[in-house]
Amino acid sequence: MEIKQLDQTYIDDVYAISSRVFMHDFPEYRPGVAEAYVNLYFTKDFFRKLFKSRLNCLMGAFESNKLVGFVCAKGDLGGVLFIDLLFIDELFRNKGVGIRLLKEIEDWALANYFHYIWLFTEAKKNIEYYKKRGFYYIGMHKKSWYGENEHILGKVLRDKPFDEIFKKS
Repeated sequence: MEIKQLDQTYIDDVYAISSRVFMHDFPEYRPGVAEAYVNLYFTKDFFRKLFKSRLNCLMGAFESNKLVGFVCAKGDLGGVLFIDLLFIDELFRNKGVGIRLLKEIEDWALANYFHYIWLFTEAKKNIEYYKKRGFYYIGMHKKSWYGENEHILGKVLRDKPFDEIFKKS
């Protein structure tokens, strides 16, 4: 398994995985929610725009040169990084791919002066997954995007912010 930072040449592969996961792996979604995410928000254009800022990162996991999973993170103000998506193709789950991707994005975050990361998950089963990886449960946005409940988790990567975030770049 190889993990590497992705560039724009992988947009089609990232979008394909994202679409499959949204359409097949969220049985808790009400009708139309997965389609809305795929067709209205997490589009190829969404992924293209990510590459326009050095504060964003897509890390991919490869098996035999095939993208099998990715983590998508967006930088925010004040040393905070938001993990937007962590998706693994079904055949490669429960093999440590997600753990490796989270470790890589955490290393990238620290190297790029982010001291804190957070994320949402709609799936209750994912709460324990993230807690085992050092995240703590913050709370829930009830009936938020598309009327779904969003569980919020966060993780402190470094006790204090980097001095660099207080300087103009």
